[in-house]
Amino acid sequence: MPLINPLLKTYFQSKNNNIQKIVEEPFRCQNKCFQYLIHAANNTEWGKKYDYKKIQSHKDYCEKVPINSYESIYPYIERAIKGESNILWRGKTRMFSKSSGTSGSKSKFIPVTLESLIDCNFKGGKESLSLYVKNRPDTRLFSGQTLSLTGSLRESEINTKVVCGDVSAILIKYIPDWANKLRTPPKNIALLPNWDEKLELFANYTKKQNITALAGVPSWILVILKRIMEIEQINTLTTIWPNLELFMHGGVNFCPYLPQFKAITNNDQLWYWQIYNASEGYFATQDLPNSDDMLLLLNNGVFFEFISLSDYMNDKYEAIDLEQVKTGINYVMLISTNAGLWRYIIGDVIRFTSTNPYRIIITGRT
Repeated sequence: MPLINPLLKTYFQSKNNNIQKIVEEPFRCQNKCFQYLIHAANNTEWGKKYDYKKIQSHKDYCEKVPINSYESIYPYIERAIKGESNILWRGKTRMFSKSSGTSGSKSKFIPVTLESLIDCNFKGGKESLSLYVKNRPDTRLFSGQTLSLTGSLRESEINTKVVCGDVSAILIKYIPDWANKLRTPPKNIALLPNWDEKLELFANYTKKQNITALAGVPSWILVILKRIMEIEQINTLTTIWPNLELFMHGGVNFCPYLPQFKAITNNDQLWYWQIYNASEGYFATQDLPNSDDMLLLLNNGVFFEFISLSDYMNDKYEAIDLEQVKTGINYVMLISTNAGLWRYIIGDVIRFTSTNPYRIIITGRT
């Protein structure tokens, strides 16, 4: 299928329009997101409680709506899991991303709505690819497949009609058919709950394919790659995947892993592309090669607020919006999303490296 690569390159190049808006009109993008979120949640339980119909500005928002931790918002999440409608977001929420908790409960159940799935997660992924294609016009990425390692899904113990699991598994389960054809292994392997069974099937299925990209958390991907090398009895992946050109990674600091990947790939043409996606959404992406920072995605259904880390540590929870941030300061990040998270402390600490455009690095956790 020789036409697939140029056709998809053209498609992803067309996705740069939204990136251009983010770069040229960041405040307009954020205001548009803010107004959309407030209007959409007017008639929810949360929106009624905090009088969303009277919120016109960020100042109103700060005065009416409290800053939230997972513990403070969980009673509403639990009601949504049980099947109640119009709690945190309009309609019913039938998907919940299960992530490791850092305090209180062992795991967190983060709502995932149809809007957040399409307008935040899938849209963010498209924008990452569009930026990669823009920076690498000679790419042959779409002539092969992307090896992506995912978690698993299960029914909720509270409500069997609700799906819970790793956000990566939710994304793969509902990925559009055309995009699913560009990734491997198939869903019946990718979504297996048993790790040992998945590892063996994964390695044996993908070892003979034309893999042009890797995507996932570095530690997980390393396990798969090393198992494939054991099976094939090879010292470098170029032996079986000579066309490998991209590793799109996120979730952890990549620096400690880089030497290991360079050693087992032995590939000077392999680009490493950082993304910032979490259970709560897809927030930023690398937009330049050989860069440590990422472009904040300001037009994907997420409204951002920030508290300086020094204030946060002194229990001063005074949040500012994008227009007030400065470079070189560590900020605790708050998000309001089209999944129904409101002024939610995600737990990450970021620092702006640029405000024209708005680029960030992740510097730690709260």
